[in-house]
Order: sequence, then structure tokens, then C-alpha cells
Amino acid sequence: MADWRKIPEAGTVLGIRLLVLGARIFGRTVVGWFLYVIALYYALIRGTARRASRDYLRRIGQPATFWSVVRHLHTFARVSLDRLFFVTGKIKSFEFEQKNHDLLVEAAKSGRGVLLLGAHLGSFEVMRCRAKEFNVPINVLVDFTNAERVNSVLRSLAPDIETG
Repeated sequence: MADWRKIPEAGTVLGIRLLVLGARIFGRTVVGWFLYVIALYYALIRGTARRASRDYLRRIGQPATFWSVVRHLHTFARVSLDRLFFVTGKIKSFEFEQKNHDLLVEAAKSGRGVLLLGAHLGSFEVMRCRAKEFNVPINVLVDFTNAERVNSVLRSLAPDIETG
């Protein structure tokens, strides 16, 4: 399988902006259901995405069936959509579970730093959003070179953030 960072983005800025508009008008739930249509399209038409998903699912010991691929692509799309809500501070419809959060706040208050490692199992914007709420400085180092279109839309919605 090719290095995922070398697989070009498939969506268009117009398509992403239409999803943003849909999310603002109809909300996260309605657009989340529409993302199943997009995930199905990618599973059927975008062989690179389908093969990358199957490869990932096999590596983590999950069934690599067609519907598992659709579900995986939907999850990826949903996380990307949720980034929109986090960068704009619209987080009331989300539930957060915090573990050892007090240690992060304590480290920030004492002037010490911490290093958090992520693995694209969620959203770095969640960390940014929650850190801002507790006045804890956070810097994210991430490689988003293959997601420039999505990140340009996010930067236009929240110019004060760095998306990669």
C-alpha cells in the first residue's frame, strides 16, 4: 500500500464548503447521515481509498468487508466534519470523557510542559478546544500535507488556529 501521505485529497473545496453549509443549516446529525452516501461513493469509486481502508482494517485485525470499509470511511468523514464544529467552538452537542485532565492543568499552572502523542484516533481540534476552555496552552505538530483543501476551509472558519 502506498504511503497515505502521498495519496492526494479527493474532495473539492466547493464540496467541503457545501458540507459546512449543510452542517450549519441542518446540523451535525443530518449531515452525518449524508456522509454515508459519500462513504459509499468512495468505497465504490475510489479504489485507492477502498484499498487503504481494507489494508488498515486487516492490520488492526478487523474484517475487511465492503461494509466495514464503508463504515471506516464514514468514521473518517465524520471525524473530519466534527473538526468544523471544534474549530468554531460549537461543542455543546458533544460529550467529553477526560482522564488525568487534572495532571495537564497542574502541569500548565506550574509552568511545566507535557508531551501528548496522538494517532489520528480522534481529533486534535478536541484537544485545542478543551485546552482553550481551561487556559492550558497547547501546540500541535501534525502532518496534514495531504489534507490542504479541508484545512484551507477550516482556516477560513477559524483564522486564529494553525491546522498543520
